[in-house]
Amino acid sequence: MPKLTANQQRWQSIIEDWQQSGLTQSQYCRQHRINVNRFYSWKNQLKNKLAPSRKAEQGVFLPVVIENPEPETTSRLRIRVHGVEIEVNHDTDPALLQKAVQWLGGCS
Repeated sequence: MPKLTANQQRWQSIIEDWQQSGLTQSQYCRQHRINVNRFYSWKNQLKNKLAPSRKAEQGVFLPVVIENPEPETTSRLRIRVHGVEIEVNHDTDPALLQKAVQWLGGCS
């Protein structure tokens, strides 16, 4: 990973917090009183700076957390990556699921 300045690290931490929040970018910025244009600018700047190192991560498995499902949801699977969540049934087409997970893994 490229070396980040203290300010870049601060913004990277803010962006990672947003990704885990489940909020839209504008909702997150309103809640945290962040200028949305500045947020977008830093998000894009850091995405471009980190893009080469993230390409090296392709093909690496994403971390998975398995929670105890409620009895009525045992035939469904929820996948959450970068604040985006998808839910699939047990009969979901495996090729479609693979494409969705790959797409989510590439989101930033």
